[in-house]
Amino acid sequence: MIDSTYIRENSDTVVNNLANRGYEFDIKAFTKLDEEKRGLQKSLEELQAQRNKLSKEYGELKKAGSSTKDLDLEIGNLKTLLVDEEVKFKDAQINLDKFLSVVPNLVSDSTPIGQDESSNKLIRKSSEPETQQSPD
Repeated sequence: MIDSTYIRENSDTVVNNLANRGYEFDIKAFTKLDEEKRGLQKSLEELQAQRNKLSKEYGELKKAGSSTKDLDLEIGNLKTLLVDEEVKFKDAQINLDKFLSVVPNLVSDSTPIGQDESSNKLIRKSSEPETQQSPD
């Protein structure tokens, strides 16, 4: 599977390379799926950072013997948001992986462009293939 970062950074190269192979790569669909996944990943990381901050505050309040009732409620709500966001992120990752799983590998620059082997050029020929005679 082609790396998403490589496709993002070299989209024209990827599209042209795959076109030479006879595959039409839908860059708009890829971009949409990739941006959705990256947006959800950023949101998830922000929620995790917020959870870590609240957990630290919770520990400090507990240590000081203060009430944590309000913080308990906030942490509970944040956990629910995190679970929902993780599900959305995993779905987005699965959708992107499904999209990329059908994309063929890129071909080398030295590979001749063509639809089948008849487009290949003969570089060298060492001998004719031998045919075996049947022992009749």
